[in-house]
Amino acid sequence: MRFARNKGREFLLTLPCDTPFLRQDLPVRLADRIGAANVAVAMSASQIHPSCALWRVEALDRLAPYLASSRRSLRGFAAEIGFVCVEWDAEPFDPFFNINDADDLARAEARLRA
Repeated sequence: MRFARNKGREFLLTLPCDTPFLRQDLPVRLADRIGAANVAVAMSASQIHPSCALWRVEALDRLAPYLASSRRSLRGFAAEIGFVCVEWDAEPFDPFFNINDADDLARAEARLRA
């Protein structure tokens, strides 16, 4: 967020590196829905994905106090500063599927072959 702010940006898009099936419309849909919220968070199958989010860089001002309270959760920080969810369909395959182990990798490879 500090880097984005120093570059004069209003927003920072965060994406995890272990989520290979993100939809191309993710940035646009998050931007379209952020409204007055401090962060727009992706959601699928009733689960939020705070690592797939569009954050206002002004949220940086509230990050230090949040971290000083010993909290480290992106979900908790989003709740602290105010967020809106943007939902994606999880069928036939959840675009926010992430690879955490060998079984997940095998599922992802099978999906790519399908």
